[in-house]
Amino acid sequence: MKPTLPLLSWTMQDKMDRKIEAFRAKDGHETYTQQAKDVKRLIRDLVYIIYGVDNASAAVKSKYSRMIKDTAREWDTDDPALSHIQKYLNRLMSGKLESASLYIEKAVNLKDANTTAIRSAHGRSNALKRHSPRSAIKQSALEYYDSHRQDFSSKKDAARALEKRFPGIAFATYQRALQGR
Repeated sequence: MKPTLPLLSWTMQDKMDRKIEAFRAKDGHETYTQQAKDVKRLIRDLVYIIYGVDNASAAVKSKYSRMIKDTAREWDTDDPALSHIQKYLNRLMSGKLESASLYIEKAVNLKDANTTAIRSAHGRSNALKRHSPRSAIKQSALEYYDSHRQDFSSKKDAARALEKRFPGIAFATYQRALQGR
């Protein structure tokens, strides 16, 4: 039994928005099992609204509840972007509430960790690209200083000379680089 999906009227959209807002308003301090039950109830209520059975008898709602469970338990997507949602709904509708909640939490944490790692790698890569020419100039200047150290009366004098001889790097940068030499 799979009824055809109607277009959403403004009334239906309003009912759905209210259900979603009520769901979002929960404090979030429930157990995993309670959170999973709340998600399951939200999905059920939204489907009832979509199919226009939100005010129907318990017997009618029961048929739709069975349809929701069967569909979600057996759903198998080929879309990698939906794979975590698929696994979550499969567990949720099979009654494995705590398992479903733990799974989705791990999936979110993994995504956050991967996103952070990717951003960090891109940042390092871009910084190296951006600073590479300057690093080469600075390295050449320091090698020059090491081989001509005796030509300078002080490190401050050397920093001024390096700034002129190897332009593009500030006096203060050369001064800091020479402090450890």
